[in-house]
Amino acid sequence: MVFIKLRLLFFILLALCTPIWGIAWGQSPSAASADQVFSSYEKSVFQIRIVEEKSGSQVALGTGFLVAPDQLATNYHVVSFSVWDPEKYRIEVDWQERKLQVSVMRVDVVNDLALLRLPEPLTDAPRIFILARTSPKKGEHLYSLGNPHNLGMTIVEGTYNGLVEKKYLDRIHFSGAINSGMSGGPTVNRQSEVVGINVATAGNQVGFLVPVAALAQLLAAGDEADDHQTLLSTMATQIATVTDGMVEALLQAEWPREEMGQALILGELVSWFNCWGNSNLEKETGTLEIARGCNNADNIYISERFNSGFMEYEFFYFEAEDWGPAAFYRHMRANTANARPGNKGGKDDLGNYTCKNQIVVTDNADNDKPMRRRLSYCVRPYKKLPGLFDVFFIGVSMDRDNRAIMDHFTLAGVTSTSAQRFLEKFVGILAWR
Repeated sequence: MVFIKLRLLFFILLALCTPIWGIAWGQSPSAASADQVFSSYEKSVFQIRIVEEKSGSQVALGTGFLVAPDQLATNYHVVSFSVWDPEKYRIEVDWQERKLQVSVMRVDVVNDLALLRLPEPLTDAPRIFILARTSPKKGEHLYSLGNPHNLGMTIVEGTYNGLVEKKYLDRIHFSGAINSGMSGGPTVNRQSEVVGINVATAGNQVGFLVPVAALAQLLAAGDEADDHQTLLSTMATQIATVTDGMVEALLQAEWPREEMGQALILGELVSWFNCWGNSNLEKETGTLEIARGCNNADNIYISERFNSGFMEYEFFYFEAEDWGPAAFYRHMRANTANARPGNKGGKDDLGNYTCKNQIVVTDNADNDKPMRRRLSYCVRPYKKLPGLFDVFFIGVSMDRDNRAIMDHFTLAGVTSTSAQRFLEKFVGILAWR
């Protein structure tokens, strides 16, 4: 009888414990559904408006979220109007039927993040978002919050797909409908912890997030900038640190040579450069054209008309056995005259190019056929970001009557030291085979 009672007690305990074991090995007890995340954090997500001072009209919208009682996190590009021209634009958010003007504490322009200061700690205790300490697993469900197309607070369910491949700067691939206006909003896991910050979309449920680790570093960075010039100087240092690292990685990589027509050119250097190519053989004109280029997939947004961090190198080969030297030269000149830098910037952002032109003979130790070339090396300074430059190089061979090759590179937002080091190595790579 005692044995039967003990067995009965055992099965009762087993029945009571089964749900607990199911939770321990499955969902966390604190896991939230989309509606629970929405209701818990609706008041902690804000629409950010950029307002033009004289007209009083909004020129840009985005999203921010509460990371301290008086601090909001968002994308840098959401507030870039105000950072780049603080006298013309202000930043506003709504709170309890009031318009609050917020200021920029500090930014991480490379990772497209900004930290904003509210004029006062918010009352009624809206929840502060917690940053996740670990990365999600591939396939894990996430929730993105924001204000798409000025429609009000919205939550979008999606999936974590890991980091985007072939990029120097880390970005998370998120399968979810991130739309215009959601930039700067948080994407959270089922524990409502921030794992990334909405930053861009490619459409068709392909979105991109800045990993939360970058925001954690920005929050720990220290006091806010004393003045606007200090903020710009910090941005210049951030860009220089990253582009110096990019150039160093390129210089430390193996520089493979590949055949292009009768020339030897530079092949793919690093995994985060995308390479392309094409050729065209015209039997009627007796010409052969081959083009090949490689560039990085990274872009550092500075303003609506100004971007940096872009790097590329290109080669163009032309051969026309039956052409005369004069016709051949005119064709090459026409094809190389329109070469332009790979990034954009306005006259208020960039100075004029200063160029050095010279004719050189390069004789690589691994090749007994030297190449005579006309080189042009051009540099333009960044007006508001001290110590940064865009560099544009183009070279054209001059020692063959019926064949020629052009080589080119662009380095955007680099220091003069990094640019010079890359130039010295790049010039010597091209040769006749």
